[in-house]
Amino acid sequence: MAFRKKALAIVMSMAMVATSLSIPTTTAKTAEAAGTTFNNLNQSQITEAMGVGYNLGNSLEAASSGTPNETAYGNPKLTEDLVLAAKDAGFKSIRIPVSYLSMIDDNNGYKIDSSWLDRVQQVVDYCVDNDMYAIVNMHGDGYTTVTGGWLLCGSSDQTKIKAKYKACWEQIADRFKNYDEHLIFESMNEEFDGTYGTPSRTAYANINAYNQIFVDTVRKTGGNNDQRWLLIPGWNTNIDYTAENYGFALPTDDYLSSKIASGEKRIMISVHYYDPWDFCGTESGATTQWGDSITDYSKRASWGDESYMASQFKKMSSKFVSQGYPVVIGEFGAINKASYDSQNKVCRAEYYQKVCYYAKQYGLIPVAWDNGYNGDYGFAIIDRYSNKVVHQELMDAMMEVYGGNESATATGIQLNKSELTIHIGDEKQQLTAALTPSDSKDKVLWSSSDESVAAVNSKGQVSAVGAGTCTITASVPLGYKATCKVTVPQANYVRAKLYLLETASWQSVISDEYVDIYSEGGKFSLSLDATKSQLQNIGSLYIKDINVADDEASVFDKATLKVTSFEINGQKYTMKNGKFTYDVSQKASDDGLICPVFNFSFINVWANTHVNNVTVENANYKAYFNNVNYQTTNKVTMNFEVSGINGGSDVQPTAAPTKAPTAAPTKAPTVAPTKAPTVAPT
Repeated sequence: MAFRKKALAIVMSMAMVATSLSIPTTTAKTAEAAGTTFNNLNQSQITEAMGVGYNLGNSLEAASSGTPNETAYGNPKLTEDLVLAAKDAGFKSIRIPVSYLSMIDDNNGYKIDSSWLDRVQQVVDYCVDNDMYAIVNMHGDGYTTVTGGWLLCGSSDQTKIKAKYKACWEQIADRFKNYDEHLIFESMNEEFDGTYGTPSRTAYANINAYNQIFVDTVRKTGGNNDQRWLLIPGWNTNIDYTAENYGFALPTDDYLSSKIASGEKRIMISVHYYDPWDFCGTESGATTQWGDSITDYSKRASWGDESYMASQFKKMSSKFVSQGYPVVIGEFGAINKASYDSQNKVCRAEYYQKVCYYAKQYGLIPVAWDNGYNGDYGFAIIDRYSNKVVHQELMDAMMEVYGGNESATATGIQLNKSELTIHIGDEKQQLTAALTPSDSKDKVLWSSSDESVAAVNSKGQVSAVGAGTCTITASVPLGYKATCKVTVPQANYVRAKLYLLETASWQSVISDEYVDIYSEGGKFSLSLDATKSQLQNIGSLYIKDINVADDEASVFDKATLKVTSFEINGQKYTMKNGKFTYDVSQKASDDGLICPVFNFSFINVWANTHVNNVTVENANYKAYFNNVNYQTTNKVTMNFEVSGINGGSDVQPTAAPTKAPTAAPTKAPTVAPTKAPTVAPT
């Protein structure tokens, strides 16, 4: 075992009283703290220092009948050897979920049981004494499904809840106020009102209020807390509900130390990532495969692929990291389904590797969930009895990205292309990196200087996003880089695809084929394949130009689109409103018949339906064609004409694509839970 830094004199003095105290009320770290220097790490420094982290799940947050009980979920008591095993494996951070529940005395000023705080402190010391970053949170107190849960944003008794919450964080923060930068406080965990779907604005406002109370309270306790990094979540730690316009508000940091440079932040954002849940968390052998490692496509999820993962992490980076707020993926992982499918082991490893890859690419901090259970549907990485890694393939996958430079060998890198032209809608184009020496196994990290022009995935495959130029960079751990200039020409045509958003599982079905519409217009047809369930739960059916972003105008100034019919397995459905105008000079009309963006919705359960013989159930968020002769796979065809085009060109693209790109889901369910509450291992 590697040597661990200890304050020897303090340890010896503590040993003299160890026989009379089962848990020391003054730990080594507490005594040492007075002489500790606080290393004030900025955003990039803390992100680098925390690396990839590890959760001590199902331990200090475990409870029995509302009383915290470290072993209630079947795990042994946490030990320093477990923390050392995590460090030896390559983790740099430890997240310590903690529940308080009945340990808080409502009749005594909300005082927390001192012996419970002692135990929390002892586990924190296991981490910080060994140079590990420790995240301490308030975990199960906010669950509506946990007996004794009280931090309930949907409750009407907010005055008491907020007073109790403030009192608890005053005590926790005061206990740890002299700890150095290795300690990070997290305000709460997966806080929401217990209902899935669009967040309640009132309940979300309460979450924002809790976060503000947390920041103000911790800062005012003194010591190092006025400069410590603090971690806060949005609604249910859901990426969409945190980054998009659902009500999340960043707290002010009015009591931040003057030692912090002007403009620097000391607040982090917490989200969790378990997408797609079918693969990551559903306890079933039905969905066991993910990513490039898929060998049986019947066993993959219908959404949540690598491109979706990248887009979600990019969303957090654009919203928060770019503004100085580090983002912590406080939990991620996928349960063990290897007994149902041997390929699951390979797919899980790829999933963990890709989470780390895109986290590092976008400046996020990933923390793997481990609930201590290594059987079917377990999340365990390290066995808590033997303190041995039980899924080395997961560790190897994460260490491909976060393993450091100790074993790096590449002293040079060269790409197969220095320049590349790719059109929007083309298939991805492959860049290949050659390393020096040629037998180097170093992981290549790919990045784009402007992802609004072109994106690159972990395999070096480049896809066009918008017109312009950018640089794709390939780098290796020792710092060597190679670049390729990418040009995406301005399209002089509309490239349209047909989309169906269904609301049973909230996925998009996209036509494999596309049509290119030039200035002379013409007659066209687009088709997609959908299941019976998808056709019975239509949220919207629409066509859009894939050459531009959702809110951008297409190359033409004006055009008229006339839909002649829809066909389902050959059965025709006529239009009650079939004429649509694309006009960049006009605002969109309420009925969707006029749009400044080439993106028209023909069926939309939230707005208008322009197709005859279609039933809409607004309350159930679904529409469906009547009298369909359903098959296993159903072909939906739209027949339409485009005319009256202004502002286009008759010139064909210089390298028109010859093959339609493969369809893939573009939208995962925003209403689905990102993670079910953890249950006791069995």
